[in-house]
Amino acid sequence: MKRIREKNSQQLRASVRGSLPAIVTGTILVILHISMAIILGPTATEFSLAEAVGIVGFQLLVAVILVVIALGLATRLDGKPIRAYGLESSATWARDFLAGIAISAVGSGLAFGYLDYRGYASISVEVSGLGVTGGPFVVSSVLVVLLGYVLANNVYEEVVFRGIMLPNFTEGLEGRGLSPTLAVVLAAVGSLFVFGLWHIPLGAGNPIPEVITSFVIGIAFTLAYLFTGRLGLPIGVHFGGVFLEGALGTSFLGLELPTLFVLEAHTTVTYEFSVVRALLVSLLVVGWVRLTYGDVRIHEAIYQSTPVREENSDDT
Repeated sequence: MKRIREKNSQQLRASVRGSLPAIVTGTILVILHISMAIILGPTATEFSLAEAVGIVGFQLLVAVILVVIALGLATRLDGKPIRAYGLESSATWARDFLAGIAISAVGSGLAFGYLDYRGYASISVEVSGLGVTGGPFVVSSVLVVLLGYVLANNVYEEVVFRGIMLPNFTEGLEGRGLSPTLAVVLAAVGSLFVFGLWHIPLGAGNPIPEVITSFVIGIAFTLAYLFTGRLGLPIGVHFGGVFLEGALGTSFLGLELPTLFVLEAHTTVTYEFSVVRALLVSLLVVGWVRLTYGDVRIHEAIYQSTPVREENSDDT
């Protein structure tokens, strides 16, 4: 037990506190996915509109619950208020969130242009909807559920891997005598590695590309968090990926994201595209931070380590 607790303290080690929310919620996710596979059947591929919306809506609810569980565990283990994990209600947070969406959209668009320039793909203007029929209420309801599902999952991942894991890993490494800057860099790499592994189930037979591409684009999310000390910008950048998914024709149980552009690939350039996109988005993140915050540096909130139970409990 001493190995998982701080020296001369009953408090869990920072690395353990940073990992537990991911472990607990990840276990819940695995159990739910296995249960859904058993209930729906391994060959279930076609769903009615009502069934698809119901399943996606359920997954949205699960993501929200997992965020609550992760934050509940973190606040109890760390003794910090919720805002310590990058979540807050402020104009700055909202501004960064909206900017993040725009940054991701522009970065993805420029990356598409790169593919077209290199002859790897063709881009065409093609307005498409959700692939469902019905009146405005039905279409708008499906869109809200679908975007809500994507956003909830983005929030969950940013809270767990950036808001909770990264600062705790930093604290643990600083406690081992590393300089603050080196601790942050190593903590960022460590959390990105776990973030990449987290996407193994999406690999469909070959998880390596999914792990690598998640790690690479995760660099942009991490920089957005490190330079602002808040999750508004990284969540926005992450959520802005819906423009990429729409252009690629990604389908969620038959529900497709609307798009203005369609990308037709001529060859497979998974890694090159991911690197170019991550680089472009990262540069835009740096530009935004420089423009709005005045300078580009690791935010002091990343270094701050709040002692257990020393914050006022009503300060959330």
